[in-house]
Amino acid sequence: MSKKLEKYRTERDRNNAKIAELKEENRELDRLITELENTEIIGLVRAENMRPEELAEFLNALRQPASREDDEHEKEC
Repeated sequence: MSKKLEKYRTERDRNNAKIAELKEENRELDRLITELENTEIIGLVRAENMRPEELAEFLNALRQPASREDDEHEKEC
């Protein structure tokens, strides 16, 4: 086997190892980000003294499409 071919394969193997390490670091960062986001969300909900049922109602209300009355009012403005 040529030395050049062996060198390229060795370099590729090193790169693959680095890529695997960076992917693992990114997975850990993603986990930490999610954990912190969840902590902040819980803090916001608790600051408003909301019970889980109230939070669920609030989120459901946000998902509801605007009523026709709201649409007509917006057109007038």
